[in-house]
Amino acid sequence: MAPTRSCKICEKTVGKSTFRIQCCGPCKDWMHLSCSGLKKEDLDAVKAEKIKFFCKGCKSEVNRRLSMRVSQGKLYKQSQDSVTSSSESSTDESQGRLATQPGGTKRKSIRDSKNVTIRKKTSTSTDVNIPDLSQKFEKLEESMGFSNGILEELRKSFKNIISENKKIKNEQELLRKKVNHLQNEVEKIKGSLKTSHPQITENTKRNLIIMGLGLQCEGTQESVNVEKLLRLLNIEVQASEYTVKTLPSRIPHKPILLTLPSEYKKQDILLARRAKGKITSADIGLPGEEHNIYLNEDLPEEIRALHNSARELKKHGFKHVWLKNGLVFCRKSDTAKIVKLSTIEQIDDIKANLTMPKDNLDGDSGQD
Repeated sequence: MAPTRSCKICEKTVGKSTFRIQCCGPCKDWMHLSCSGLKKEDLDAVKAEKIKFFCKGCKSEVNRRLSMRVSQGKLYKQSQDSVTSSSESSTDESQGRLATQPGGTKRKSIRDSKNVTIRKKTSTSTDVNIPDLSQKFEKLEESMGFSNGILEELRKSFKNIISENKKIKNEQELLRKKVNHLQNEVEKIKGSLKTSHPQITENTKRNLIIMGLGLQCEGTQESVNVEKLLRLLNIEVQASEYTVKTLPSRIPHKPILLTLPSEYKKQDILLARRAKGKITSADIGLPGEEHNIYLNEDLPEEIRALHNSARELKKHGFKHVWLKNGLVFCRKSDTAKIVKLSTIEQIDDIKANLTMPKDNLDGDSGQD
């Protein structure tokens, strides 16, 4: 059974399943990663870069030993200097006394002087290398701290990049769904626009007939009244984008033909009128007796007659009768089937039977 390891800091057991780190100093002790003051990212960096980790105690011990070695080196240098000085003086005396001896004695003096010189060089090199080692160790500690700081900043930047990337992907997915939804809506609109009466041309699709807004005499006041009406319906369109024409009529307030820049703008006006409800001359600020103002599509005489006949169905219990793209529709209630009306005879049959024909086609909802 393997011996248990205890954390040097908290003295609790250091298990294999926990994050731990071992000191590379003299103690060789293990400790929990959290107790050592390091993070999981620091441990990964230590493993990847093979950095030696020293606990606080070992850092102090290493510095103390280095200081002792420096002090011992200085003492050793002093002792060696004194030994060298005494050796040189004794050598000089010996050479003086043995100057007259044979060559063998002279060679011995030279060998002794060489030994003294070697010891002196060794002492000097030891005195220089130990401080260099201490400085290198301090620089290594500084570089390790600086590298750890850079790694931490890089990790934070990488996490931020991943987070931003996820946000961008989510936004792209939402935009893609919106684009698909808009494409489907456009296709529906295109499909509905294809269903129109044969006598409805591209020009008449952009026209609106306004009843109750014109004056007895044709003039510039009609354009002002149209502008007030559009403002009342919250329709944004420039005066230069539409034209106003007064149609001949015997009624007091002549009908006005309003030609808009597109069919979509006409549909916007009709929907806004429907949402607004009843509109009177007082809403526009017209003088005289108050009367209703109506907005209708520009229809051929045949379709207008069919629509007028269909409006009588409201007297027989039908809730909705409307026009869309030159086609006439009716509906008895909000939940009943939508019936497309094609002829006046069909309307007469409905009046007679007061029931919905089963073979009618469903149509799209539009303006009442």
